[in-house]
Amino acid sequence: MAEKKSRSEGKISRRTLEFNFIGIKPDEKQPKIALFVIGSKGIIKKFKSIEGNSIEAEELSRLIASQKGTFAIGPDIDEKLVTKEMLVTYRASKFDEWKNSGIIEVIPKWRDWLFIYTCVHGSVRKCTPIWWPLVITDKLFSKFERSITTRALSKSIAARVKGAAINPEISELKTCAPICNAVVEIYQKTCCCDPRIIIDECIPCKIFEWLEEQPPIPDPGPIFDIPPKPEPIPKPGPGPDPAPFKLLSKSLKQTLAVGKELPLGNIPERLISDAVVMSRLAPEKQLEYIDEHYYLKPLFCSCSSKKIGETTVNESGEFSFCFPNIPKIRLKICTTTYYYKVKQFQVNKWVYIYDGSTVNEYFKADEEAAISTWKGQACQPPSDVPDTGDDFVLLEYVGSTPSYKLQSPDQDSEYGVSSADPTDGLLDSYYDGNTGTITNAPWGQTLALRLKFTEGLKVKGAKYYKVSIVESDSDGNPIGTPVSLLGNVTWYKWENVGGDIKPVPVHLGPDADGFIEIPYEADAPLGWLWLQYHQRWNTVSSDTTSSDPGIGFISNGKYLVIVEIFDAAKNRLKPGAAPGAGTGIAFNYRKWEDFDNTEVVNFAALTHMFHVNNVHCYADIVDFRKNGIASLEECQYIVGCPADTFSVGFYAFHEDEFMNNYILWYHRGLSGNGGTIETGTSNAPTPIPAVLNSTNAKESNALAFEDMLTDTSTTPDTVHIRCTFAIRLYAYAKHTNGSSRIEGYDSQDTAAVSLDQSCPK
Repeated sequence: MAEKKSRSEGKISRRTLEFNFIGIKPDEKQPKIALFVIGSKGIIKKFKSIEGNSIEAEELSRLIASQKGTFAIGPDIDEKLVTKEMLVTYRASKFDEWKNSGIIEVIPKWRDWLFIYTCVHGSVRKCTPIWWPLVITDKLFSKFERSITTRALSKSIAARVKGAAINPEISELKTCAPICNAVVEIYQKTCCCDPRIIIDECIPCKIFEWLEEQPPIPDPGPIFDIPPKPEPIPKPGPGPDPAPFKLLSKSLKQTLAVGKELPLGNIPERLISDAVVMSRLAPEKQLEYIDEHYYLKPLFCSCSSKKIGETTVNESGEFSFCFPNIPKIRLKICTTTYYYKVKQFQVNKWVYIYDGSTVNEYFKADEEAAISTWKGQACQPPSDVPDTGDDFVLLEYVGSTPSYKLQSPDQDSEYGVSSADPTDGLLDSYYDGNTGTITNAPWGQTLALRLKFTEGLKVKGAKYYKVSIVESDSDGNPIGTPVSLLGNVTWYKWENVGGDIKPVPVHLGPDADGFIEIPYEADAPLGWLWLQYHQRWNTVSSDTTSSDPGIGFISNGKYLVIVEIFDAAKNRLKPGAAPGAGTGIAFNYRKWEDFDNTEVVNFAALTHMFHVNNVHCYADIVDFRKNGIASLEECQYIVGCPADTFSVGFYAFHEDEFMNNYILWYHRGLSGNGGTIETGTSNAPTPIPAVLNSTNAKESNALAFEDMLTDTSTTPDTVHIRCTFAIRLYAYAKHTNGSSRIEGYDSQDTAAVSLDQSCPK
């Protein structure tokens, strides 16, 4: 018969033991501690970090019993840095005493742990870049008052005051993955202000000017799979005053012309927020704000830097480093922060992929350094696909877009889907920096398809996969025979080559019949690179033999993308209960329905519908109109009175209604302001005329001569009697390849006119 425990014994076993640091004062910081064991050969091993300075008695008893050696308490740092002199050791008999008292007393040696060693920690991620000036305009300058101190802003900054409204979805632009095979260099930066920062200029202006100097980050594209696309000269976005984009274009062109060094890191968003906050503070409060936000001081104070050491990042992109750090007595008011440089071995040399000093990212020692960079080679992050507990195959991403955003109807046959609605096969929505949120977007150009194969499929014999395309009729049924995609699929995996971790190519296929080897995690012990795709579909080309092959025919419409898997003998495998040809094994095809859910597809193949369209938008300025009367003259000098109106005859449309929006705007003179004449989200005109000419063009909103000829950015307003104007029209396409909007399908037109409001008699 089992012996019953007394009620008092049960309470003791569940007792929480508190660590008591002997001699601690109310204002003194408690150290972070860990449990150690000293083995028979003097080897020190850390086996438990303590959270919150307490531990359950039952857990401590179990932990002590699991270790062989002398139990000790010490600083929570890397065990390689710990010496016996730093540890407080205890005999096993102390445990009974702690159970009775509920207190674990730590002798004053703990004070040494607080200042002898400093530990820093953080993580490194590769994130798809966001173009600097566009985000600054979008997020910051719309909130920035025209003047924040008695000193006027620079002309270029003042011009941005009327920028577009802040868009809360800007974070959706980023897709991130951990950088795991890299080395982090740790630098200590000490900044001293003597005794305070002297205000002899606009402090927020200095931050704005620093941001303005940063060149745009190029888009490197997904690693090794889709070639980088060049960053275009910016186009005007919706809003009352697109003039800032002319300045941004000029800044970009100057940057490219002088070959200015690119920032090694992504845009420091907290710096932007700080500039906005300080722009609303009095000068004295701005000083207090800088004192409270330590990472701003390198912009204003005298600083010095030194390298502390370096360490590697782990498989999840995290790093930590501890080092001796005895505080120095300084006469000035000084602040110590840390910044990091990250390097990676690429091809045959070390390449820096992040430098915090170039993007003004500084951290305190106890602050988690969340490092984000646009450069470098990342490792495959954990999948966002819900874990269903079974083995399955699923379409995971199209470019960087998760497949649950694809509006594909439910599958109702091996190679077909249920009757298609007008929006079926389109991307439900995505965010674009030029146009905001876009809905019901068609797919175009080359689509990079990423699949999800669970690891259990390897032991079940799944060796190959095939991706095929077939045109769809209006009911979602295939027209003809599916055609296999034959584009080269080569992935890169990390390998130890001569002591350096390098990416090594692995050719996966396809063969002449379209069979491609499934890349399992087990095939790359050090990990695959991110972001790599299982096949690409060129929706434009009919050439099946090129390096970026199509499928032999081109058409704008709806298609079915089909995925099948095969064994080593290239026999088709299917879910055990699914109808159709193939050997049944224990797995499922699944469709990603929403972020949290997938659904089983009980057919012998996995099929999704895509609506493809590669037709450009159309934009054309046809005529200029005074008081509604059109003129088609090449050179137009329109004279009138202040109350006379100016309007434009124009076309802006997409023949399949895949234009997201258009904007018609003017720019005055050489460096004057501009303004929006009209914006719209529907074809202009609707319906589209069979023959395009001035008589059936859409007439824009009418603006008074006096409004167009008045500069309201000055005090008082500057009124021009006459001036020339550039009239520009942009039509923005909805089309996407899954990674970005296809800007090449936009259309634009520019014309010039001169207005005179002298009101001649």
